[in-house]
Amino acid sequence: MVTSPGPLAPTDAWSGDVLVIGGGPAGCAAAITLARHGRAVCLVDDGRRTSWPGETLPTGSTGVIADVFGMAALTGHDRAFCVRAAWETEELQVTDALAHPLGEGWLLDRHSFDRQAKSAAAHAGVTIVDGHASVARQSDGDWIARVRDRTCRGTLLIDATGRTAALARRWGARLEHGSRLLACIVTLPERGDRTQATTVEAVSQGWWYSTPTPTGGRVIALVSDSDLVPKGTARLDWWLTSLRATRHLRDLLDESLLTPGQAIDRMQVSQAGTGWLSEPCGPGWVAVGDAAAHFDPLSSQGLLTGILMGARAGQAIVDGALTDWSVDYRMLIEDHVDLAEYYYGLVHRWPQSAFWTRRVHQHSSTGGSSARPLP
Repeated sequence: MVTSPGPLAPTDAWSGDVLVIGGGPAGCAAAITLARHGRAVCLVDDGRRTSWPGETLPTGSTGVIADVFGMAALTGHDRAFCVRAAWETEELQVTDALAHPLGEGWLLDRHSFDRQAKSAAAHAGVTIVDGHASVARQSDGDWIARVRDRTCRGTLLIDATGRTAALARRWGARLEHGSRLLACIVTLPERGDRTQATTVEAVSQGWWYSTPTPTGGRVIALVSDSDLVPKGTARLDWWLTSLRATRHLRDLLDESLLTPGQAIDRMQVSQAGTGWLSEPCGPGWVAVGDAAAHFDPLSSQGLLTGILMGARAGQAIVDGALTDWSVDYRMLIEDHVDLAEYYYGLVHRWPQSAFWTRRVHQHSSTGGSSARPLP
C-alpha cells in the first residue's frame, strides 16, 4: 500500500533520484533531508524491524528529533529524568537530568516512534511504498526495487536495512564486529518502580538494563557475550538466577511476575553488539543507521546516532560530500569503541568472570583507553 502524497495505482512505476530501502528512523531521516532539498525520494518499508522495546534517547536528543522529524514525533513518549547505575561498585549512582546542561532524555514506545518518523517522511513529500523490495542494479547504474507488482527506479540507493546491511554487503561492503553481545529481554506488564529512569547494574554474567515504558510496562534485559548465553530451557534459569542476585534491579519488580506462565516466558533475544561496515558508502549507494554502524546499548547512543548520521548522509548527498561524511563516521565508530573499552575497563569486581576478564585483558592489552568519561 502506498501511503505518500499522490498515491500510485498498484501497476504504476515510480522513477526519481533516491531509493531508500528500510523505513526505520535513520532511513526516514535521510529521506526527509533529501526531500527538503528537492530530491525525489521513494522509501520502501517492509515493516520487519527488530528493536529493543523500551528504547531510550539520551540527554540532548530533543533538538535533533525536533529538527529532523518535528516535535510531534515525541508525542506519547515519556521524558527520562535520570540514569541510575551500579557499575564500578554495587552502590547506585544517580545522574539527574535536571542538572544536566543538555536536559532530559526520553523513554520511547519504539513502534510508535517509528510510525511517527515514517509519517514525518510522508509529510515531507517522500513517496512511501509498503512491502518487501527485490533490489537489482541496471546496466546504466540505476537501481530497481520491485515491490509486488510495482517498480521503483532511482539513481542512488540508501541501505537502511538494519544490522544485516543486506544490500551494502551484496555490493562489496564487509561487516566488521567489535563485540558480539546478546540481550535477553522481557517486557513485564507493570512498571513496578514509578521513577522515569533507566537503571543499569553490572553483574558477574554481564549487565542488566531496565526502563519503564510509556505504555505502562517495564523492560528488563540481561546483556552478555553471545557464547556465554545458555541455549534452550537453561537460558531462562540462568536469567532468573542472575536477576535474583542483583541488588537493585530486583527491587524494581513484583516478584510474582517472574514465574513460569507469566510474561517472562516470552523472552526476546536480540543482537546487541557493536559492528560496522568497512565502508559506509560505495559507487551509487550509501548505508545509514544500523546498516552503517550499530553500537553496544550501554552507550544509549545508537538510535540518536543513526538519526543524526542519517540526516547528515542526506545533506552529504546534496553537497557531494559523502567522502567527508564517511571519514566522520569512521571517527565516530572509533570514539564509540574507545568509550566502550573505557567503561567496561572500570569494572573489576568479578576476577573469575569470563565476561569481565575478557574486557580487563582487552583494556590491559591496549594500554588502557585514552577516552574521557561521557559528560
